[in-house]
Amino acid sequence: MILALSAGLRRGEIDSLCWHQMDFKKELIRIESTEAASLKTRDSQAEVPVDPQVAAILQSLRKQATGQFVIEAEGTENGPRKWGQHNRADSVFNRLTTTELQGERSDSREKRETKK
Repeated sequence: MILALSAGLRRGEIDSLCWHQMDFKKELIRIESTEAASLKTRDSQAEVPVDPQVAAILQSLRKQATGQFVIEAEGTENGPRKWGQHNRADSVFNRLTTTELQGERSDSREKRETKK
C-alpha cells in the first residue's frame, strides 16, 4: 500500500518490483521490464522518486528479504509473466485491501449506531 500511495505505482508494478530496481542512494524506483514481468506500455518505463522516509522503510525491509521481489508471496510462481496476467502476490493484495475495507465498514457501522 505504501508504494501505491507514496509513489503512485500500479498494482502490477508493485507485484513485479524487484530489489535491484530500487536505488536507495538516489531515493528512486526504476520502473522497467524485467525477467519477472513486462510493462503495460513503453511509456510506463520511468524513474519514480521516493520520499526519504519511504526509502528508509524499504531499505530496512530489504535487509529482511529472502527473495528478489519487494513484495514476497509464499507458494507462488515467481517466473516471468506478461502484463495483465494474475498478480504473483494476489493473496497479499487481497489481505491488505480486505482488511482496510473491513476496518472502514466497522467504523461506519459504529458511527451509525452512535447516532441512534
